Amino acid sequence: MSKQTTIPSGCPMHKNNSQTSDQSSSQSKCPNSSNNTIETTNPIVHSGDALSPDNQMPTLGQHQMPGQKIPLPTSRVISSIPKAHSFDNWVYPSPQQFYNALVRKGWDTPEESIETMVDIHNFLNEEAWNEILKWERMKKCPCDGPKLLRFRGRPQELSPKARLLQWAGKLFPSLG
Repeated sequence: MSKQTTIPSGCPMHKNNSQTSDQSSSQSKCPNSSNNTIETTNPIVHSGDALSPDNQMPTLGQHQMPGQKIPLPTSRVISSIPKAHSFDNWVYPSPQQFYNALVRKGWDTPEESIETMVDIHNFLNEEAWNEILKWERMKKCPCDGPKLLRFRGRPQELSPKARLLQWAGKLFPSLG
């Protein structure tokens, strides 16, 4: 005998969806598995570049940038985060691709720091995904689990917490 759980009415994973009733029983038992995707909502706007709809990024080459002094690795790491419309997982950019994106956006970045930055980037994404999974496990949905629809970012916009900390840092420089 299974325990009945109450699903919050605002849960996007459990919205009513007329398409789900037509799905075959071989798919997820979750009544709303087609809605079982996560999307971040912060678009990056690039001027004139053809962007991938999945991550709002142009195709990033593995070539060295003009003036680049240190060769960076071009190998990529496969994440644990499943894609929404595929059986694949997301693939993180290589250090060279990451550096190329930063240069393209006009960021002055020391080349010797890129590999560490990529490691931190990948770690933070994995930990954020683990937090999403913890939240979804609390809901006890018998579905296949959430999948990430797309990555987006708003790096120039500060969250309210970041604005507060920035303001506090100006008032109290010792906070650092």
